[in-house]
Amino acid sequence: MTFVGFWRAADPEGLDEYRRTHDDFIPPEFMAKTQTFPSIFDGESLKLIGSWATASPDAPGVIVVEADSFADLMKIEFHYQGWQHFVWHPASSPRAPMREA
Repeated sequence: MTFVGFWRAADPEGLDEYRRTHDDFIPPEFMAKTQTFPSIFDGESLKLIGSWATASPDAPGVIVVEADSFADLMKIEFHYQGWQHFVWHPASSPRAPMREA
């Protein structure tokens, strides 16, 4: 089943404060989470389709995955625990009736 997840920073004020007081844009702990993120996908029950971040602080990031169950989505939740909040939605392809020629 395909799921669309919308994510936001768990502590946007803390992230903004970090950016004001440090030369690097992303905290090293969060960068490590981002770099190891692909390793949680086993290719069987959880597959990454795509992930996009926005430049706008008002718009959420988006991730699209194929997962066998909601339990598989918890792998992502636990990986980013304390850094990002996710809201998951099952996705389906709309099927329009075919017209006869």
